[in-house]
Formats: sequence, structure tokens, C-alpha cells
Amino acid sequence: MNWDVVWGSVLGTFAVGFAVFETLGLKARNRGEQSGTLTATIRRWLGIDPQAPRRWWLGSLFGAFLAWFFVHILTPWL
Repeated sequence: MNWDVVWGSVLGTFAVGFAVFETLGLKARNRGEQSGTLTATIRRWLGIDPQAPRRWWLGSLFGAFLAWFFVHILTPWL
């Protein structure tokens, strides 16, 4: 099995699906409301917009995940 083809197909499918959902999320936005984009959804889940007390610890966890992912992708360490 050629894993480059498998993962390329998975990422390509994800990219197309992401583009479709982002477009639908942007078009469904009503004036004065949040959009249905992934960014807006993550901000709601993390308690950033609207602000919630959980924003500090969830934001920190999300930041730690992004830092780990960055190191994981760019180095052989983790």
C-alpha cells in the first residue's frame, strides 16, 4: 500500500470538504451574528467569543496542542 497516496487522498478530501463547509458557513451568516466557519466555532467552543471563564484553561490547552503539533511535524523529537 502506498501511504503517500492514501494520506494525500485523505488530505485532499479534507481540503475539499473544508472549503465547502467554510463557504456554506460564510454564506449562512446573518448580519450581526457569528459565522458558521471553523474559526468561529472553535472560538465559541474555547469560550473566547462570547467570553466564558473556560477560555483561559481551554485556550492554554489549545495553544499547547498547537505547539506540540508544530514540533511534531517539523522535528523527529515527538
